[in-house]
Amino acid sequence: MKLQTLKKGFTLVEIMVVIAIVAALAGMSTVGALKVKKKGTEVAGKALMMELSLAVESFYDEYGYLPEGANEGVSFSGQGDASSAALEAGEGVFYTDADFMAVLLGLDEEQNPDKQVFFSANAYKKGKGGLLYESNAKDSKAILLDPWGAPYVVRLDLDQDGFMPAFNPPAGGGIATDADSLQLIRGKKIIVMSFGDDGYNNPTKPAVNKDNKGNLYSY
Repeated sequence: MKLQTLKKGFTLVEIMVVIAIVAALAGMSTVGALKVKKKGTEVAGKALMMELSLAVESFYDEYGYLPEGANEGVSFSGQGDASSAALEAGEGVFYTDADFMAVLLGLDEEQNPDKQVFFSANAYKKGKGGLLYESNAKDSKAILLDPWGAPYVVRLDLDQDGFMPAFNPPAGGGIATDADSLQLIRGKKIIVMSFGDDGYNNPTKPAVNKDNKGNLYSY
């Protein structure tokens, strides 16, 4: 007697289960890839912060004073803050705009009379950050942008007293109403902040607050 091989097809339920599993795995891969990309972008942003900090320290070692920009006392509430209930950043705070960076790039003879180049970076690229030049010439003025296309904010210890207010109050310290309410950072000549992927900082809330989860800090 011949044995007959039974052929059995997939049921609709089985097919749907397989499709669901494949979709779930694909989703997990996408989420994982996005997390890796986000981490890489943050690492690139922090690397520029550290290079900037080292450049300012080197400038100070050479000249005995700190570089300054033209727009002191800018708000550090972030690009997305419509209210500007915003705390004003106060003395010694600058954006990494063309005036500030000109000092470190050797283009400001008043503050950098020897025209030394203390800072260099690649041309700006989305997701990487870098220098956005005012013209195609690499010796022209340039803005330093974070990976999301916004300038960094820097605070300098211009009075040389060894401490500066941070950009946000300490965790558990309540709501900041002025610069005196902010966390104090000691032992640094410069601190740097990026508004991150959402372009927003809530200066009245701690760095750990959900409003500030996208921010990057050099301290």
